[in-house]
Amino acid sequence: MTRTNNHQKLTDLLDARHRHRDRSAKVRIDVMVLTLRGELTAAQIAMRLRVARSTVFEYRRLYRQRGVEGLLMRLKPGRPSLQPSAALESIIVQGLQKMRWFHLQTLQDWIRHHDYAYHDWTVRRWARALIQRLGIRFLVDWQNQRQVSFDTFQDSEERKQQVALRRQMRMINSSLQTTLDLVFEATGQARGRERAA
Repeated sequence: MTRTNNHQKLTDLLDARHRHRDRSAKVRIDVMVLTLRGELTAAQIAMRLRVARSTVFEYRRLYRQRGVEGLLMRLKPGRPSLQPSAALESIIVQGLQKMRWFHLQTLQDWIRHHDYAYHDWTVRRWARALIQRLGIRFLVDWQNQRQVSFDTFQDSEERKQQVALRRQMRMINSSLQTTLDLVFEATGQARGRERAA
């Protein structure tokens, strides 16, 4: 079943590659074609297509999240402006007002649905500026909630117990590894004697 599934994915990718003229979209599709064939590692794919290894992982993530359409999305080239356009600003504000707390990926999806795709750091910078300027409040203050739970955890007895348990597990793993090394060494010597005889 996986083989036919991969075959269908490859067919869809190759069809999309032939339909589009955009060179960068073709490179993104080629990354996924080579990945699905399973013959090359990420480093080998990067070397063959002359892209960075991190770019290979980024294109794989895009494909996992959005399929072929994710690979065909137009990313805006160049450095984005410091302020979003008025239309984009209203899209971001609408997205922020619909959220219970700030979640970057949800906001990214909202913007992609209405506009182009922007890099995470750009959307985060724009969202922070708009939150401060417009005084947008979320129903759940996620950062305060996280800090309170972290402070509570820091002071708790549970934290001390978990640290002690981790320490014991490291010691057990270390002694187990030493024992396994000795066993493998002894069995390796015994096999060597058997072969010599």
